Amino acid sequence: MYTLKRFESLSLHGRKMPNMPTAMNEDHLVVAHNLYAVIDGATQRKGKNIGDLTTGAYLAEYLHRSLTHIAQDPQYQDTEAALLLACVNRAFGEKMQQEQPELIEQGFAFGPAAAIALIKMHDDGTYSYAHAGDCAIVEFGTHGDVFQCPPEAKPYHLEGARADHLRQVTKEKGISYDEAWELKEVQDKYDEYKYAINVEWPIVTGDPRLENVMFVGRRSLDDVSALVLMTDGMFLPGADDLQGAEMAARQMLEHGVSAYGMSLKNIYDDDPAREKYMRFKHQDDASAMLLQFKDIYKN
Repeated sequence: MYTLKRFESLSLHGRKMPNMPTAMNEDHLVVAHNLYAVIDGATQRKGKNIGDLTTGAYLAEYLHRSLTHIAQDPQYQDTEAALLLACVNRAFGEKMQQEQPELIEQGFAFGPAAAIALIKMHDDGTYSYAHAGDCAIVEFGTHGDVFQCPPEAKPYHLEGARADHLRQVTKEKGISYDEAWELKEVQDKYDEYKYAINVEWPIVTGDPRLENVMFVGRRSLDDVSALVLMTDGMFLPGADDLQGAEMAARQMLEHGVSAYGMSLKNIYDDDPAREKYMRFKHQDDASAMLLQFKDIYKN
């Protein structure tokens, strides 16, 4: 069993421009029995909605609802995070095939997508984890050592290249990022990169092949001081994903999740033209949770 000394969470609604929230927060937090997760629904092109929700928000809500239900079911009490994620991912794929086949007619990679970082606590003093997409899990050991999932940053051709293309268009045409975002050439290029990301980097889409490529594992809690789960909107800007996630987690551990969230908001508000930190909107949805079990010993 485990005992939580401290628990904090936060979910910030993203902003298209400094004082203009996006249509909806596509992030979700799951806190249910011995299961914890952060979920980031992936924004798709305009016009692809399911009811009142974007496809990313729809999938994020589905994952939240499914995982919350599973966490209460005694049948899954000892099931590891990897199998739980594989099951809900497959179930979503079957749901799409039956109810929204037009959204995946070109393949799962073009349909609803979401990132997730999921941990499951076990009675033997371990936790299992499953990860897909842009979220992060950062583990701090009692002696200051750090473990991260995913273990590597997303390759440049899957992330940096699409940002560079948007930047290039704004400079060539002398227009703003928001104006460039409306251009067909930018939307087409975005689709091209989005397809590559959804195929080459593990992400939840309903494609059953996810279970062969997602990052999974099981670790002892004996020497774990804290676990931080976050969506990529929480990463400290100006660094790659690995560094940005670890730096953000350290600040959350030291100052608190809410205080860090406010400092992140200030960082972006100090760069309204998006010149210092390249991004597709003023501030992304940003969500995190901190689970602290023990103090970190100072050597």
